[in-house]
Amino acid sequence: MDIIFALNKYLGFLHDRKSSPYTTVRTYESLIKCFISVENIRKVSDISTETIDEYAGYLSLKNYSLKTFRNKLVAIRSFVKYLHSRDLIDLRPDQIDVPKNKDKESNFLTDDELSRFLRAINNPRDLALFFCMATSGMRVSEAANLQYSDIYGKKLFIRHGKGDKPRPVYITAQAKHALSRHLKSASIKEGYIFRNPDNQPLSRQLIARKTHYYAERAGIDKKVTPHTLRHTFCTLLANRNVDVAELRVMMGHASIRTTQTYIHFTDSHTESVYLQKMDFTV
Repeated sequence: MDIIFALNKYLGFLHDRKSSPYTTVRTYESLIKCFISVENIRKVSDISTETIDEYAGYLSLKNYSLKTFRNKLVAIRSFVKYLHSRDLIDLRPDQIDVPKNKDKESNFLTDDELSRFLRAINNPRDLALFFCMATSGMRVSEAANLQYSDIYGKKLFIRHGKGDKPRPVYITAQAKHALSRHLKSASIKEGYIFRNPDNQPLSRQLIARKTHYYAERAGIDKKVTPHTLRHTFCTLLANRNVDVAELRVMMGHASIRTTQTYIHFTDSHTESVYLQKMDFTV
């Protein structure tokens, strides 16, 4: 079978059967096409452990981070899994070696750091954006694509979350005030809430740069990304004894296991729980 024909069938499967987001489908298409081009693959039968090993060697010379290197191989393994499940290839997905993720502690902001971060913002749009992200747990792509019609009081409606699943998120009174101030100052009554001068949504790259800028301005001595705010949201609520099942819904996770990776109990919280619960005496 022609490799491009098989790839298009696979991409259609991701979109139609797996309900993968458009960005995921396009990313996998780009990653797999790179593999096809570098290894000069014409037919499905050209894919083998040898061609994949050669490609892995090619990638290793590019000095990619472990995460990037792993993601490129994961895309190929997913494609092979699809082909193998339809008896189009003998190669099994478990024959493809993909390096494991290194366990590492993700950053989160303490209450004081989050306050300093927000106080460092002097732009109404940016303040509204980061206040909403920090107090709702929204993903950066979800925040960027919010529209005026998605506002319902202190609730925002995410129409296309991860896996294209809709869900409501909640914001605090302060976040709502910052949002109202931004909408009024920018005269926004329709379309994207957080927009650029061309009335298009802010890019993820721009939001990431602004996150780093305001963290530096606030004197926060750690790497801060938009995803850090999501970890912060989950951690702050967990340290206030919000049940993990409720956090899962707020975060838009399919599994509680995923939610648990976002929770980082502070030393003060752990000590408080210990003092409350450890009542052993002799």
